[in-house]
Amino acid sequence: MDRQRGEAPFRSLLSVQAWRALDINVRAIEIYITERREEEKSNATINRELELLRRALRLAHDRQLLPSIPKVRVLSENNTRQGFFERPDLEAVVAALPDYLRDFTRFAYLAGC
Repeated sequence: MDRQRGEAPFRSLLSVQAWRALDINVRAIEIYITERREEEKSNATINRELELLRRALRLAHDRQLLPSIPKVRVLSENNTRQGFFERPDLEAVVAALPDYLRDFTRFAYLAGC
């Protein structure tokens, strides 16, 4: 993973609010979600950021630094990737491959790889 890209969600969490762990509650999380949506961030992006927050809260709780963990809801993601290869495209590629790769390629296609 690209180091900058991997750190981006964490920077987003830190830059939007100067949160203290004890101040994070459901209302604060909902405000964060609203602000990120106003910045036109996708639900998938917001969910990755919230995953980091959820993990940080869990670690703090496990170390008895937080008395409880607020519920962090997961947003629906409707960004399923589509249209990479249709069946005729696959068969055109398979026809150009050496014999030893044809079955493997068909298997990968059917497995969704």
